[in-house]
Amino acid sequence: MSSSNKKIIVSSFNIRCFGADGVYDGKIGQEGRISFLNQFIKNQLSEVDVLILQEILDTSFLKEILPPDFSFKTYEHDFKRHMKIVICYRNTYDFTKTQIVENTAINYKTSRPAFYGLLINKISKKPVSHIIGVHLKSGIHHTDNRLKQVRAIKDFITNLDLSIPVVIGGDFNSHSKTATKRDNNDMAYFEEILSLVNLKRVKNSNFTYYTLWERECLDHILVSKDALLDDSLWTYNIEEHSPGFDSPYSIKTYYAEISDHLPIKISFKVKNN
Repeated sequence: MSSSNKKIIVSSFNIRCFGADGVYDGKIGQEGRISFLNQFIKNQLSEVDVLILQEILDTSFLKEILPPDFSFKTYEHDFKRHMKIVICYRNTYDFTKTQIVENTAINYKTSRPAFYGLLINKISKKPVSHIIGVHLKSGIHHTDNRLKQVRAIKDFITNLDLSIPVVIGGDFNSHSKTATKRDNNDMAYFEEILSLVNLKRVKNSNFTYYTLWERECLDHILVSKDALLDDSLWTYNIEEHSPGFDSPYSIKTYYAEISDHLPIKISFKVKNN
């Protein structure tokens, strides 16, 4: 591949209550999944350039699960149990201009703001991509709040230099119309809004939230419509974690050792970088 057409790999991964042992009311500052997550990320995500994480309660453990050549950035928040979005990136890049996207936190304590930064090639000093991490309001009854958040993200994007590709990734909590009792699935509404700033969702028909009691497609990546995508979105296959896809034990093990979400990733080419 020529240096003028560089491939970038972006992944999103919601690690349930990271820094509190995966427990929503767990003690902050204790985490028993470090070795499992370290090996999992090494095996499944070591080639990515950008990793957008959600539900990070304690960032002090992150270096122990990330590849050694990665750095990360997030934002400050004074609510101790706030679930942060953290954007991790390979050290061949700089990640600059980081900021919270205004008007994307519905409630200061219980909802997460979108988090933005600009990925820069350290050698060429050229911008590679705008990156926005999201974790929209959860719950089947909160579609209106999620729509407010997506509209705020759209408004923010209108002020960016759109000659540079835009990537949005994260947990959209996008429920089906069957669950929300609306005319369309949540993601159809979100796509319609974000198409106004030239974004498209990378299609995915797989479940990304996977537990014994629920299976949903909640996690997504959207990119600029003119991005040179290599292929379709990849979703981790839970069969690779332990045999017996329909066995409750395999799902229980993944839930205990890793998360309730499956990581996703895409690759695309950036011209003249």
